Amino acid sequence: MAEWVAGKGTTALGIIGTTLGGLAVANGGAGNILGGILGGNRQPSDTATIAAMAAIPALMNSASNSGQLEADRKVTSCEINLIRENYSKDMEIAQLKAEQSTDAKILDLYKWTDGQIKDLRETQNAKWTEQAVINATTTTGITTLKGQVDSVTAAVNAITQTVVPQRVICNTGCGTCNGNM
Repeated sequence: MAEWVAGKGTTALGIIGTTLGGLAVANGGAGNILGGILGGNRQPSDTATIAAMAAIPALMNSASNSGQLEADRKVTSCEINLIRENYSKDMEIAQLKAEQSTDAKILDLYKWTDGQIKDLRETQNAKWTEQAVINATTTTGITTLKGQVDSVTAAVNAITQTVVPQRVICNTGCGTCNGNM
């Protein structure tokens, strides 16, 4: 089995370029020749891929300085972990800012709704107060009218008397009741 080892003539720029080319084709680059069979133009979702993609431009910049990585320096797993942690913290900060913005919008909505409810409550209280005045006035008018009706009824009763015929009261038939039969 043969081992593939970069020889002395291979520069870091060639290795990085080959890697970037492979990533570009796999991620839908090169005019999307394969029709998206390897993922199309999707955005990477895992932090390792994103961290690696964030580190590649830095590696390219340092590789373009005299064709080698800062004195043949390799990126260590510790540095990759730092990149991942940095990305994770950036995402956490973005999440907190989004939550803070959402909280502020919810608070604004609450204040607006509370103001609208207060306005409605004041309007309804004014209407109910007006209705209470109308009800009190109507009740007073009805009570006064009832008193007047009672007074008129008493006056009419005093003026008129109900006459009941004697024959209804005395129906014995003896004829002593003024002959009314």
